[in-house]
Amino acid sequence: MFPTRVTILALLAALFVAGCGVSADYDLGSTPVLTTEKWVQRPYEPSIYVQPNELPSRPLTAVFIPFRMQQAMADGPYYAKEVSRYVFEIWARERVFPVFEFLEHERYTGQARAVALARAKGADLAVTGSVQQLMAGGASGKSDLSLKLEIYDAYNGQLLWSIAHSGAMRPEYTKDYILFYKRTSMPADPLYAISASLGLSMSKPVKQWIQKGVEQQLAREQREGSALGDPAPQDARNVQSRDIPSADTGRIPVTDSLL
Repeated sequence: MFPTRVTILALLAALFVAGCGVSADYDLGSTPVLTTEKWVQRPYEPSIYVQPNELPSRPLTAVFIPFRMQQAMADGPYYAKEVSRYVFEIWARERVFPVFEFLEHERYTGQARAVALARAKGADLAVTGSVQQLMAGGASGKSDLSLKLEIYDAYNGQLLWSIAHSGAMRPEYTKDYILFYKRTSMPADPLYAISASLGLSMSKPVKQWIQKGVEQQLAREQREGSALGDPAPQDARNVQSRDIPSADTGRIPVTDSLL
């Protein structure tokens, strides 16, 4: 029995090094059970169909209009709003925008309406999109989710970003490896796990776009200040913390061409 125990310990060590969440239940009188946490399967990186060709000169504010449901299903609007809330929470946590409001009681009825809602709130951007496909299988079934995110410029109504992404979680049966059993543990709410994972991935290009633009603007101000003998601000590395008021000036022209 000692060699079996050594084998299990060696396997656990290898999994911990690989970054997997694992736990083990075993004693000397039974077959050890290795439990691993199920991760969201994202076979591809986010697909970016539209993105701006210029950088912003300051942090941008935004409103989030709940996703519309493209798939015909019972309680479709409810599921679309819940997924929207999950994605919004991730973007708010990541501080993609210094001011970001979830318009829970609004719904998407077209680009013009989305832009009008953003303008009414004094925001620079309108964030919305659609749930292309959804299957909520719970802790024991298959769950799939496909999203399309759209971001509009509230100043001129043009489309800034169009990003699509998909993910899934599928349960696995207990596997018998003779020396031990391997069991996969699903989260209590797979739909939340998938939504959060996709939301985080889709936030990265937008966040990097804003940060890069503000860093570039701060560098420009620093150069101009140096030329005039006036010290420039030194907070270029903390661009999201700057309190820059929202205004029409500084908004960027948009094209639907890819970089």
